[in-house]
Amino acid sequence: MLKTLTLSIAFLLASAPSLADTIWLDVRTYGEFKNESLTDSINIPHTQVAQEISGITTDKGAKINVYCRSGHRSGIALGVLQKMGYNNVTNVGGISDARKLKQAK
Repeated sequence: MLKTLTLSIAFLLASAPSLADTIWLDVRTYGEFKNESLTDSINIPHTQVAQEISGITTDKGAKINVYCRSGHRSGIALGVLQKMGYNNVTNVGGISDARKLKQAK
């Protein structure tokens, strides 16, 4: 039993983003996300960010890049996250801006 628990914890830690990783947060609707999204991005509609971000990370210093279609909804999400204490969040604008930035890295 202990060996199984240890292996499960090791798997969770190995599959979780490291502190150095950037979280790419797509705050568009699920339909928009399903139609087109960046590889390894996570979808939480901007209206649900406050309720769901803790399922992604509780690390207030985690690097989070937020994007939407044009930058408006990601700006709203940025404000929400900052009010919640997340201090390493960037609104990278629309999806095309996010794609260019992600490819440059």
